[in-house]
Amino acid sequence: LGVAAAVGVGVAPDPATVMAAPSASVTCDPVPATEAAPDPDLVGYEPMLAERIVDTRNGTGGVDVALDAGCTLVLDTAGLGPADATSFAFSVTVISPVKGFFTAFPCAAGRPGTSSVNARPGFPTPNLVVATPDSAGEVCLYSNRGGDVVMDLSGWWTRGDRDQNRFTPIDPTRADDTRELSPPTKLPARDIRAVDVGGVVVPDDAVAVTVNLAAVTPDTRGFLVVYPCGVPAPLASNLNVRAGERRAVSAIVELGVGGEAEGKVCVTGNTTTHYVLDVTGYYAPSSSTSPDLVLSPQPDTRVVDTRDPALPGVRFEAGEPQTFDLSDDVDRPEDMVGAVLN
Repeated sequence: LGVAAAVGVGVAPDPATVMAAPSASVTCDPVPATEAAPDPDLVGYEPMLAERIVDTRNGTGGVDVALDAGCTLVLDTAGLGPADATSFAFSVTVISPVKGFFTAFPCAAGRPGTSSVNARPGFPTPNLVVATPDSAGEVCLYSNRGGDVVMDLSGWWTRGDRDQNRFTPIDPTRADDTRELSPPTKLPARDIRAVDVGGVVVPDDAVAVTVNLAAVTPDTRGFLVVYPCGVPAPLASNLNVRAGERRAVSAIVELGVGGEAEGKVCVTGNTTTHYVLDVTGYYAPSSSTSPDLVLSPQPDTRVVDTRDPALPGVRFEAGEPQTFDLSDDVDRPEDMVGAVLN
């Protein structure tokens, strides 16, 4: 368990949003720490229909080969958002023939001893990551065992002002569960299901939501994607699943705008499956009554590892909760109300 300013998979070209062609390269030399980790307050968030900016399988972004073990992909974020963008929301998917981990970090801050995505051998594995570039605008992704990398951009944060979209957390709220239909009905492969969120789970003026998307007993191997209704489904996935398993992932999703799409998110995929969609927070234009909440990136810090006797926690027994005190390991302000954990 690592404290992180966290990054999900989405895809669809939107030239009006991404203002420059992405540029990535690979180094197999160690990436030294030459400056402190950046710590900008992430105040305003701007969502976008997810766009693929790196895919080492086909050369998108400039790298057309899988990373070798111990190598690092270096992404230049210049032009991926406005000049005042301080952090980016990515869905990072890794495809590796072996078990291994991938770690995202500001390049010049040096690699922390944590992981952002853990690869399942021979199967695409995604995770939501919030990446803060270093002073040169570079984000690194290290692989200890090698593999292909897919990165999809779904939005960015700025230092913001009172007119920008601010985050409000809510108690996790179930927005949809196909097992609760009468009768329970799986979402058929390539069908699209619209979920009404704006004005139902979150306020009418919300522009994006943070969600947890879970697939339950899919019929076949495949993927699910959640995206704003009213536009074509992006060429992307948020969640990759094997037949019969239960698996979940977090995502930040823009809400649909206009007509029947207003305030809705859509779910589709290429496998027939039950799914569950929980909303955990939202972004909306700030007002005089908005909570003054900001996301403050921290250097990734491992605070729990049940395998390590030097850290809190023991191996979990079924049904037995554990409680962890983060105060010994996280330099947190007194007014901290939550943490982003991996």
